[in-house]
Order: sequence, then structure tokens, then C-alpha cells
Amino acid sequence: MSRLTVLFSLVVSFALASCGGGGDGGGTQPVAAPSTGIVSDSPVQGLIYSSVPSGLSGLTGPNGEFLYRAGDTVTFSIGGRVIAGAPGQPQITPFTLLGNTTVPSVTHVGPVNLAQLLLALDAVPGTETLTVPAALPMFPVQTDFGQSEF
Repeated sequence: MSRLTVLFSLVVSFALASCGGGGDGGGTQPVAAPSTGIVSDSPVQGLIYSSVPSGLSGLTGPNGEFLYRAGDTVTFSIGGRVIAGAPGQPQITPFTLLGNTTVPSVTHVGPVNLAQLLLALDAVPGTETLTVPAALPMFPVQTDFGQSEF
């Protein structure tokens, strides 16, 4: 093989390799990996969650974990009824779910009522994790956690 052929092959190879695709092809933007948050006062396993607009959904895991992306609102449900929603964040408590985010206190009726409901539904009492049973009947009416006589 002549030197000219080898040189020409090298030049073509470098030209093709450097052509690597960049440019402004108008492709889709990469989607950020989901973040993991937890629902806790104690970790709550088995809550149904839905993160919008990302579309992530499922059941909270054994440590209360759920998935969300920046800008999502995460809605939680029990017994076929929405409890409440909150902006996706690393930790969600009954206080953040029900809008009492300034100073958590046992005098805030809504979060206390939600905590009592979760404790009452716990399928595995005596453990650190509150486990919502997989099979719950549909709650007959929308629950108002703000009622003083819950």
C-alpha cells in the first residue's frame, strides 16, 4: 500500500470521526432523573401517589419513598380518595400536605387528624413504619381533615 493511500485513509478517518453529530439537530432535551422524597412523621408505606406533570406514580415504599421531578405536585390518596397534594420535595409530612408549613404543632387540627388516620390504618402496628393496607374499601365521602371532631 502506498504512502499516499495510507495518508488519504487517515485523513478521511479523522474527518469522519470529527464529524461526530453535534450541531443543532432539534432533538429532544434529556429528561432529568427523578428525585426521591419520603412521606414521614414515621415513614408511611402503601400510600398511592401521583406526580404531575411528570406522570410518575405508584405506592410509597417501605421507607415512605416516592418519586417526583422538579416542578411536580405530588398527590397522595387512601381508600380511593385524595388526601392532599404538595410540591415535590425531599420530605413531606402531614403538616406540609395540609398546608401548615410554618410551625408544626399538635394544635393544628388537620395534620393531627391525618396522623391519627394513618395510625388507625396501620396494618403492622408496633413498627416504626406505618403500613397502609393494600386493600381498603373506597372511603364513602371526601374526608375533611380540618374538622375538629374528626
